[in-house]
Amino acid sequence: MDYEAGRILFLEQESLNQVFVVLAGDVRLSLQDVGGRRLTLRIARPGDVLGMHSALFGSLTEWSADTVYRSKIALVTRCDFLRFAQRYQEVSRLATLELMTIHRNACVTLRIVGLTTCIRKRLASQLLEWGQRGEITGDQTQFRMALTHSQIAEFIGAVRETVTRALIAFKQRGLVEIRGSMLRIPSTTALRKYSERGH
Repeated sequence: MDYEAGRILFLEQESLNQVFVVLAGDVRLSLQDVGGRRLTLRIARPGDVLGMHSALFGSLTEWSADTVYRSKIALVTRCDFLRFAQRYQEVSRLATLELMTIHRNACVTLRIVGLTTCIRKRLASQLLEWGQRGEITGDQTQFRMALTHSQIAEFIGAVRETVTRALIAFKQRGLVEIRGSMLRIPSTTALRKYSERGH
């Protein structure tokens, strides 16, 4: 199925009757507090399977999922998925891996947001984290980063204006280069030093 940007696939504490396979586009996994503030944990990309743990073990979902851009999602019913899992025991291991991966990303996000007081250092740390999944050549990396400044702010517990000012400062210092939706880090060493010292 094709989903427009901003379409909710499932919410926190929901019992799923299907799993979601991301074929195209990006899906945001996030938590929200009672005041409506949202913390983004991870961006799921093509090839990721969402909701496996809930579908396999009947547990409630621990986060919400919504499309960042127009996306193509394959839906597999819980019954079909369970039959598939019974036939291939590897599926249970992969479901556990999915949960571990999301928890790992949650820990990274909480470490950045909770233990780093400087917003620019938070942003530098988050860019380095995303860069690990990009195209790495020596000490430089580049990756597709088409998130809006508001969406980036949700990753680091900031507001859009602060993210915009920080990215401008990073570009002026030569720490990042942005061309369209591609973000390039010329020296991960330099950005890492900045994330550690903040100057």
